[in-house]
Formats: sequence, structure tokens, C-alpha cells
Amino acid sequence: MTDTMLEAESYVQASRSLAKAIAATGNYAIFEKARDRLSTDAEARKMLDELEAAEQKAQLSASWGGLSDRESKKLERMREETFRQPTILAFLEAQKSLIAELQELNRYMTEKLGIVLADMTKPQTGCCG
Repeated sequence: MTDTMLEAESYVQASRSLAKAIAATGNYAIFEKARDRLSTDAEARKMLDELEAAEQKAQLSASWGGLSDRESKKLERMREETFRQPTILAFLEAQKSLIAELQELNRYMTEKLGIVLADMTKPQTGCCG
């Protein structure tokens, strides 16, 4: 095995260890529970589907000349109601906490190890990346 192959295997192992450590955090467990609850809560799913449809309709209306104030206010009320629904709210809060934790991990790795985790997770492209 070449040195490059050994180094690559080392990175794979380190990545797996990091993923396991992240999955073992309390914030990740809370996020998973909230995600699972959201996926099985019919009322929440319906509200999200209706909001998505209303937002698509609003985008289409905007491209045809704009939304009326009435339509815009109706959409905003719909967003507020949707994001106050307990299952959706719990999911959004869990997601926000997990993101904050991952951002802190990224800052730590950047500071201590000189590794910018966010940059390492970007897809590799053939152009400009």
C-alpha cells in the first residue's frame, strides 16, 4: 500500500470516528427524534405541504407582476401559523441547535487543527471549485 493510500485510509477512519462522535451528541439525538416526529405527524406534514404550495404559487404570481398586499399578508400568516405548530417548531429548534454545535466544531477544527470542515464537505467540481 502506498503512503497516499495509507493517508487516505487514515482520513476515512478519522471521518468515521468524527461522524460517530457527532451522532452520539445530545443535540443530534434530539434532532433525530424531532425529524422522526415530523415525518410521522400528518398534521405537520399537511401544513408544510400547504405552505410549500402557497409559496410556489406566490413565486409564480410574483413573476407575473407581483403579489397583492392581501396575498402577501395571507402567506405571512400561513408561515407564522405553520412555524408555531409544536412538531414543526420542535424540529426547527432542534435543527438550529445542531447547526450551532456543528458550526462550533468547525470553528474548533479550524482553530486547533487548521482544517476547515465546511470546505472539506463541499462537492468537488470540474470547474471553479
